Amino acid sequence: MIIKFSNVGKSYYGSWLFRGFNYTFQLKASSSYALLGNNGSGKSTLARMLIGQISPTEGEVSIFNKDNIETKSSELHSLYSLSSPAMELPEEFTVKEWFAFMDKTKGFDSNVDLNTLQEQCKFSNRAIKKPMYTFSSGMKQRVKLCGAFLTNVPLIILDEPLSNLDQNGFDLYNELWNQCQDKKAIVVASNDDKEYQKVSQRLRIEAKQIITE
Repeated sequence: MIIKFSNVGKSYYGSWLFRGFNYTFQLKASSSYALLGNNGSGKSTLARMLIGQISPTEGEVSIFNKDNIETKSSELHSLYSLSSPAMELPEEFTVKEWFAFMDKTKGFDSNVDLNTLQEQCKFSNRAIKKPMYTFSSGMKQRVKLCGAFLTNVPLIILDEPLSNLDQNGFDLYNELWNQCQDKKAIVVASNDDKEYQKVSQRLRIEAKQIITE
């Protein structure tokens, strides 16, 4: 999977986050990128541009599949998974219902079932039968991370993945990363070095420019 940015810029209400970005992301299995910058710099925006959720103000983002064929917007859903603080869970669902829904709409990796997710998240039998609106923010974040890492897609997008997590959540994050790092491409938008310490390539948004580190 290749995502090419050609002279890309993004502005909101007349204020530019970045401009003139030219870069090609080579998103094959075992590749990893960190999108870095201060709060409000545009790293989450850049992450969502990678998957077509946000359009550039100027320039072009082209997404090619593994056969080097440009991907239609209607096909993007099958290529990525996302975990973000801004992403809403269907909180009226139980974890069991959410798992069944995700497995039907996106599909989990072949070695993943509900018991796998329950064990990794350290959820009790009672917890997976409760609606997720009763969950703490940390429990919801664990569900999001499992949905991102364990669904059957080639690209994982993580926006501030350790938000609301305690040490157990951090351990889960590392476990999921180790489980998937050789099988999928991972992109992390972050300003916390604990979230991207295993990443191989880094880009930083600074003074409205995106530079490689």
